[in-house]
Amino acid sequence: SAVFLIILPMSATASMFMPAFVEPIFMLEQTCSVLASASGMLFMSALCSAFGGILTRVVTQKVDSLVATGISLALGGLIMIAGGVAMGGSVKTITLSGIVILLLLVLVSTIGFSLYNKLISCNPVGEVAIFNSLIPVFGAILSCIMLGEEFYPKYILATALVVAGVYIINKTGKAK
Repeated sequence: SAVFLIILPMSATASMFMPAFVEPIFMLEQTCSVLASASGMLFMSALCSAFGGILTRVVTQKVDSLVATGISLALGGLIMIAGGVAMGGSVKTITLSGIVILLLLVLVSTIGFSLYNKLISCNPVGEVAIFNSLIPVFGAILSCIMLGEEFYPKYILATALVVAGVYIINKTGKAK
């Protein structure tokens, strides 16, 4: 189970960093152009997400979901810090407001992943994982509300289609 706890944050981190690793390949026009395309990155992100969901299900059968979430987030954070330092990143200024914002982001992530991992441990992965489809929809809508980005009518259509897909998949799953 220790191997799963190490792979779990790597799969989540890989899905977040995939564009950072694939983009230079795309810019250099090498043979990996399929993976470098937006469709390729979307596919790799979905693959990593599916792998992470299955691993979460396996790990949380052996370890409490809250403990697994804590270890996963800690290891994932260390991987991202190591990557940032390796790429020359540094923290120039530390302020109280920066620390408060960081702690709030950690709290939101911890609560979100804890709830998600608990749901994965108690329900079929397919029924829970489909809700990940709502992430880009909420991201677009919340960026309009909170950041003042332009709202496009296609967001309404996208939301309706995603919600319909979630409903259909969950209704079909319960009918069996």
